[in-house]
Amino acid sequence: MVNLDFINSTLSSSTLQTSFGVLGKNFFGNVFRLLIYTVAMVLYAILVWNFYRKLAKKDIFNLDIKRHHTFRVGFLKKIADFFEFLFKYLIAFPFITFIFFSMLSVLLLFLSKSQTVQQTLLTSMTIVAASRLASYYSEDLAKDLAKMIPFALLGVFLVDPSFFSIDVVLEKIKLLPSLWIVIVQYIIFTGILEFILVLIDMTIGSIFRRKFENEV
Repeated sequence: MVNLDFINSTLSSSTLQTSFGVLGKNFFGNVFRLLIYTVAMVLYAILVWNFYRKLAKKDIFNLDIKRHHTFRVGFLKKIADFFEFLFKYLIAFPFITFIFFSMLSVLLLFLSKSQTVQQTLLTSMTIVAASRLASYYSEDLAKDLAKMIPFALLGVFLVDPSFFSIDVVLEKIKLLPSLWIVIVQYIIFTGILEFILVLIDMTIGSIFRRKFENEV
């Protein structure tokens, strides 16, 4: 037989009040902290997702010359395409490279405690250059390279937030202006690398198109 007295005592108002009191202790503070962490992680993941997808894309500009400039014909079209090509890869690409390089450098400054600033810059530009080179072989491979450091930073933060030192990072950032020559050299190298890769890709594509047209 069920012990009704025991059930009644368990469900007494005082017991319920005590239970709800314990459950409600610091409820809003804890939930608010959870909300902040959740939103921050999602925003960071969105930023990283857009970052590595853009960096790993073979056609980083995603421009269709024929679609945007249908009025160009004959010699004028060739001249316009040539100058647009030069603008994209001699002016725009170095600027985009600098943005990617800057973002990775800041992230690595948080991660690398023992590395010098110059070593950090070398590692950052290596990731950028390797991702661009890999994108001409496989964009999936390039994505894996590009997202490696940003998500590693997130993992370290979740496991050990005390690992990071803002003061140390700020001290390293102060040293960056003295290394501007190195930064420019790295950007020039990556720009030349991209320029060569584009020319090779265009040459190979042209050969295959001609071969296909001849077969047809």
